[in-house]
Amino acid sequence: MIVDVIKTALSIVSIIPGISNIFDKWTKSYSIESVSKAIVSLAKSITGASTANGSFNKLSNNTELQIKLQELILKNESEIELSIINDKQNARLRDMEYVKNNRRNVRADVMVLSAALCMIFCLLIIVYCKNMPGEVLGIISTMAGIFGSCLKDAYSFEFGSSRGSKEKDITVASMLSKIRK
Repeated sequence: MIVDVIKTALSIVSIIPGISNIFDKWTKSYSIESVSKAIVSLAKSITGASTANGSFNKLSNNTELQIKLQELILKNESEIELSIINDKQNARLRDMEYVKNNRRNVRADVMVLSAALCMIFCLLIIVYCKNMPGEVLGIISTMAGIFGSCLKDAYSFEFGSSRGSKEKDITVASMLSKIRK
């Protein structure tokens, strides 16, 4: 059953321009099963079909329905982007309240300190354990990279986004405000 839903979702994605990037992005955060179910569910709502294959058949022969589905998926994507922007903003506002009240965000401090210590530990293992098999070295290097990425995210959160990312956030927020009107 789920294999059919995934196949149908991939078929739908293949006939609708610009959706493959969104599908790829969603599957990085969610399972392919849940993303496929969401795509098929949106397709069913647009086509009025009761089955996944029925929705694909109606979509494959109707450009107007394809455009409606594309618009619906793009609207969902923009709502997801807006919620991510709002979530980051709310977290930053929460941290500002800690500072105003002369308090520390202990949870965040522990997370950053843990990531830093784990990364340093991985690097020390790499430096001081010379006779490690290549596979183990690869795993530990990957772990060090993951902890480094955690630190990068913490710095991005703490000191703000890059200029390009800020411009993207402003553009997305502007587009979303136009859509909602």
